[in-house]
Amino acid sequence: EQLSLYHEENEREQNLAKHLLERIIRAHKPNDPMVERLVLPATRFSGDIIATEFTPNNILHVILADSAGHGLSAALNVLPVVEVFYGMTKKGYSLSTIARELNSKVKQLMPTERFVAAALAAIDFSERTIEIWNGGMPTAYFVDENGEIMREWRAAHPPMGIMSNADFLSKTETFHWNEPGRLFLYSDGLVEAENDVGERFGTDRLLQALKEKCDQGQFWYLVAAANKFMGLDSAADDISIAAINCPM
Repeated sequence: EQLSLYHEENEREQNLAKHLLERIIRAHKPNDPMVERLVLPATRFSGDIIATEFTPNNILHVILADSAGHGLSAALNVLPVVEVFYGMTKKGYSLSTIARELNSKVKQLMPTERFVAAALAAIDFSERTIEIWNGGMPTAYFVDENGEIMREWRAAHPPMGIMSNADFLSKTETFHWNEPGRLFLYSDGLVEAENDVGERFGTDRLLQALKEKCDQGQFWYLVAAANKFMGLDSAADDISIAAINCPM
């Protein structure tokens, strides 16, 4: 009887937490057809988040963050990240300033082992530029319509919450595209996911999937390829993928 009561109370609390987390993350989500996204939690709660918002100058800011750990505790880690990201983007702060403030917030609020890896992007569609800050995330790619890599951004910084403000580096890297393509961001849950025989999906399979022609586009072909390889419903880690269409 006590176990039953505990289970019911736990379900109510988890439902409330899930509702609040979804509302906070989605509350400012712009309805932008340029962005394709997928977040698949390994458990009920995801430590991965994808958030997008426009600056007053109509520059699209994107963050894909991956909190250490799994479940509710990992999901709670990214809440301050989301709130700061939305608030500072709406006020028009630069990407490097936002990255520095995010690091400060995570460092201030979370234990050191609860760091947050993140890729931040600023896409200026009028100037056709992409600015990236990559802290502990897998390599981000800009690929053309044939899946050829035009630019890559490796992790140039450690995850947020590890370095002090004095040691933190907020330098970004900028790319100007001269032909249409897509920016791909993803968490390590994608490339490290294993199939039934222990093979990892890996970067090579990811890049090969981006080269394939598909009526639904590169993003959904990648999702389908990953699902066929290991079954996304049974992933051991949170998986998140974002693709931002960058036309001429």
